[in-house]
Amino acid sequence: MYKCKTRNLSLGIGVFLILLLCVPVIIFCTFNLFNPEISLRDKGIDIAGLGVFGWALIYCLRSALAAEEIEIEFNEYNVIFHFSAAQEKEMTWESLKEQLLSGDVRLEPPPTALPGFLFVFQKQDEETPAISIPVYFFHSGYQELRQTMKENGIFEIVKSQSLP
Repeated sequence: MYKCKTRNLSLGIGVFLILLLCVPVIIFCTFNLFNPEISLRDKGIDIAGLGVFGWALIYCLRSALAAEEIEIEFNEYNVIFHFSAAQEKEMTWESLKEQLLSGDVRLEPPPTALPGFLFVFQKQDEETPAISIPVYFFHSGYQELRQTMKENGIFEIVKSQSLP
């Protein structure tokens, strides 16, 4: 089976850039908090900066670690969507086409300007939110997944649904 997932290099570059942005600001704000020459009003700004950049660092690191678990395994007959380490959905390409026609699954352009697409699985009940898996051109296995989807007629279904 082929796999389509985020490359480790892409995750590493993203984590490096977030660390490069957040860690110096966190160190600067922490230094200012313990500096007796800084006024109390300026220390309030440092506390806010510490909170914002600390939260951003934790959020981005958590998202990067979660993105490592998201992948799509596929061959010419089946496709398996791994939403997390504990949750996956396996189906044939024919059943995926049926779900695309019924609206249970949508294939959308990604929210960024990068080439790719987004698999959106609609929520089944009120407690389960819609789940999406982004697939970008820089993911490993992107070309193979795109070719397999063309061979199985997935893009034709999406094009026919978007026409009025």
